[in-house]
Amino acid sequence: MKKNILFFILSQSLLLSSCSTLADLAKSENTDDRKKSPSFFSSLFDESDKNKEQEPNQRKKNDKFNQQKNYLRSTLFQLTKINDTTYRSALPSQLVFNMIARQLSKNYILSAVDRKSLTATTDWDKFFIDSRLFRNRMSVIVFPVANRMTEVVIKNNVEYFSGTSIDSNENGNWLPSPDLTDEVQKLVNSTNRQASQFAMAQ
Repeated sequence: MKKNILFFILSQSLLLSSCSTLADLAKSENTDDRKKSPSFFSSLFDESDKNKEQEPNQRKKNDKFNQQKNYLRSTLFQLTKINDTTYRSALPSQLVFNMIARQLSKNYILSAVDRKSLTATTDWDKFFIDSRLFRNRMSVIVFPVANRMTEVVIKNNVEYFSGTSIDSNENGNWLPSPDLTDEVQKLVNSTNRQASQFAMAQ
């Protein structure tokens, strides 16, 4: 009877020790697996790092696209020369006329402005070139060609005084002169700057 009890006790202790050994082995295997496989947080941070790397590239692409779009818009909206007196723009005719009239009013006195017929004319403006007296008068006509096409005719009428002095009693006449000024080009440049600002704001 004592032998049976002793045998039972020994067998139970062996069984318990084997179970604890198996548990330790399983625990160590799980630990090794965790060391080999990336944790949830590490994978999360890896994705975050990838997104951080992709964001600057995407931002650069968006910036480049916006720059190209703005350049294209500003180019289309600007006055492009067709011939000596005619220019073309992709802006609506009323908007083009308002821009040109605004620029003219900065440097000239407007003698006539018609917003229905889209025409504007300045007063005569006197100036000297090489001690000779000249005068000029700007005139602008805007034509709506299509829904997104406008043509502008800009003329600078220049005359010179044939007398030696306009203040003397000597008779003199105003005679036609070639345009020796850059007034038309200055008007086109200032209008194009305003058109570029309009394009950037869209």
